[in-house]
Amino acid sequence: MARLKITMSFLGYHFEGWQKIKGKRTIQATIEHAVSMIDDHSVSVTGCGRTDKHVSADHYVCHVDVKKDLTSAQWLKAINAHTPEDLHVLDVEIVDEDFHARFSVKKKLYVYTIRRQNYQVKNYMHEYFHRYPLDPIKIKEAAKSFVGTHDFTGFNVTPKQLKENQIRTIDACDVDYDDEVIRISVLGKAFLQYQVRMMVGALIAIGSDKEDVSFIEHVLKQKQKGISRFKAEAKGLTLKEVFYD
Repeated sequence: MARLKITMSFLGYHFEGWQKIKGKRTIQATIEHAVSMIDDHSVSVTGCGRTDKHVSADHYVCHVDVKKDLTSAQWLKAINAHTPEDLHVLDVEIVDEDFHARFSVKKKLYVYTIRRQNYQVKNYMHEYFHRYPLDPIKIKEAAKSFVGTHDFTGFNVTPKQLKENQIRTIDACDVDYDDEVIRISVLGKAFLQYQVRMMVGALIAIGSDKEDVSFIEHVLKQKQKGISRFKAEAKGLTLKEVFYD
C-alpha cells in the first residue's frame, strides 16, 4: 500500500460540496471514482476539510491509500484521465503514512470575490455580484475585528451540542479592492460550518450600511447563535491554498 497526497482544483458550481451524498455529484465521490478505476478496487479519500455546495478551490488537498505501484507522474496522468472538466488534479505525491490531509493542515486561505460593477457572465459561477453600492473602506475597517482568537458561536451554524468549543483563530482578514471587485481573504487553521460565509455576509451588510462597523465586535462578544442573520452566497468563495509543514 502507498499513500497519495493529491492536490487538485475544482469549480464548485455544479458540485454539492466535498462530502459524499447518495445520488448527488460531490467532489469526494468524483475523486474516489477516478482513483478506484485505476486501482481496481473501492477506495476511501480523505479531504483537508469540507466545502459547501458551489464553493470552488484553486488548491484542495486530499489523501488516499492505494495498492497499485505507479509513479507520481503516472498517477497524475491516470487520475486526470478519469476526472470531469470542472475538476483537475494539479499534483500527486507519494507520502509517508503519517501524512493526513486534514489533521496535518497548518493553515487554510479562503478568498471571497464580490463584483461591484461590470458584471461578467463568464465569471458568474465563482463571483458574487452585488448590485447595490458597497463601501469597501467600511468593510476593510470592520474586517480587522475578526483577526485574533475569538468565540465564533455567532458566526457559524455548527450546533453547540455537536462542537461545544467554537473558539477559532483568524490569522488575517484582508480586504483588497478596486472599482470593480472587492476581495476578502481569510487565513486560519480551522473553520466551523458556514463560518467564512457568515463573516463575509456581515462585512457585506456593513458595507451596505445595514449594520454599523461595530456590529462584528458586538456579535463576537455575545457568543450566541442567531444574532447575525447574514450569510454570503457560496459561489463567491474559493479555497485558495492549504498549507502544510
